[in-house]
Amino acid sequence: MRKSRQRESWWNLRKSRQLHLSAAEALPLVHAAKQQGALLTAETCHHYLTLAAEEVPNSATQYKCCPPVRGQPNRELLWKALYEGELDMVVSDHSPCTPDLKKLEQGDFLSAWGGISSLQFGRLTSLDEILLPRGTVGLSPRCFELIPLRDWSFT
Repeated sequence: MRKSRQRESWWNLRKSRQLHLSAAEALPLVHAAKQQGALLTAETCHHYLTLAAEEVPNSATQYKCCPPVRGQPNRELLWKALYEGELDMVVSDHSPCTPDLKKLEQGDFLSAWGGISSLQFGRLTSLDEILLPRGTVGLSPRCFELIPLRDWSFT
């Protein structure tokens, strides 16, 4: 009983963030923690919302990332969690590398670099569908207004 109370108080005392959530199987844990009062935010990356494993061509190592891209049913569950507020934000996991580290010519997923170069396509693939919780990161609502001929601020 004492351990249970310690665990419960731990959730209430510490802020934590679940980074780069890619597996929908983890969403019930996020939900349960938040229901118990955890000061928890959870985020995913735009490539998990826009890519599906079955759409990745064979030997296309440019899609290798960690955690890996999952299937379309998983992608749909991540979108649902985002719309319902279980996922708090979408981030870039920009991890570029040279073509030789990605093993593009060999198509070798096992030895290819495990990061995905994402800044150049992230906004294009997901910005139109995402509502950013600006208050979560301490930014004013005007910070993300996309107004022509004005500086844009992205975090």
